[in-house]
Amino acid sequence: MDKFDTRDLEILTERTHLREQRADPLVGDFVDFADGHFERVSHVWPEWLQTTEVGSFHLCGTGNGSFSGGLCPFWIRKDHFRDSGTKRLGEFWFFHPGRWMAHNWVECQAPCRVWNCDYLRRTMHK
Repeated sequence: MDKFDTRDLEILTERTHLREQRADPLVGDFVDFADGHFERVSHVWPEWLQTTEVGSFHLCGTGNGSFSGGLCPFWIRKDHFRDSGTKRLGEFWFFHPGRWMAHNWVECQAPCRVWNCDYLRRTMHK
């Protein structure tokens, strides 16, 4: 893993800007369930979202994220999510400085929307 440098800051700024232009849920965004349980969006389907408690989030060139790890087996319809109007910093990584090679990543934080969900998340794990 290389050190975060000025080119990486440019990449992060570009991708954060692209992320902020989108109004729909993105991979890496946070979900605040009705019982106060927080997870992150791990996969976006056309009408559904999946979340996760843990995993690795790659900040893509489109501003969206990609996820590596275990998806929650439950899919939740998008109409159960509302933008809270707040953001939270999420952990991401991307290739330094945009070169796809093994062991060539940098870690960063990017602002992510927080979505309120009317589901009681803890009951879905049982």
